[in-house]
Order: sequence, then C-alpha cells, then structure tokens
Amino acid sequence: MAERLAVLNKLAGSMLGRLSTQQKVAIAAAVFLLILFLAAKVAFWALLFILVASIAEVYNNQFRTPIHFDLVKLGTILASSAYGAGLGIFVGLASSFFSKLFSADFSAFQYHVQLRSILQ
Repeated sequence: MAERLAVLNKLAGSMLGRLSTQQKVAIAAAVFLLILFLAAKVAFWALLFILVASIAEVYNNQFRTPIHFDLVKLGTILASSAYGAGLGIFVGLASSFFSKLFSADFSAFQYHVQLRSILQ
C-alpha cells in the first residue's frame, strides 16, 4: 500500500511540476468553486426545508384538517438523513420556531417555558 501511495505521489508531483502557474491557479480555483458549490447546495436545501415546513405549519395551525401531514418532521428527517444529525436538528428547531412565529401563536415566555420543560 505504501508503494502505491509513493507512486501516486511521484506521479502527481511530476504532473504538477509540468503545469504553469496559471494552470495551477485555475485548478485551485476550480477546486475552491466545487467546495463552495457543495456548501451552497447544503445551505439551499436546508433553507428550503425550513421555509416550506414553516409555511405549511402555519396552514395546519389555522385550519384543522383530519389528515395532518407534518412537514416539520419530514424536513427534519430528510435533512438529517441527507446531511447529518447536526443540520437535521437545526432544520427542525428553526422550522418549528418560524412556524410558531408566522402563525402568531408565539410568545417568548411560552417558547422559553416549552424549551425549559423539554430540556429538563
């Protein structure tokens, strides 16, 4: 395994040695843009989950329907399965917070008491 890594390292070093400075900068910029695109994609989907779940929960708070499809839970599950538990927790808390805020069913004291009772 170490021999293979040494060969790959030597090959990469010889290839980078042949490139001009402009080509090296172009490769570095392409790698940077790829990383930035991946981070932007995660942020886009997280914000979309939060927005859709918040608006849908406002509808569920105003009109009681026999079939209650909870998009807050769905967004939380999709975000955590696609991007990890940390982002899933963030999406769930943010969409729950904004749905309460948008539906005018929000008071800071009530939300604080609910969080305190959950954490105890």
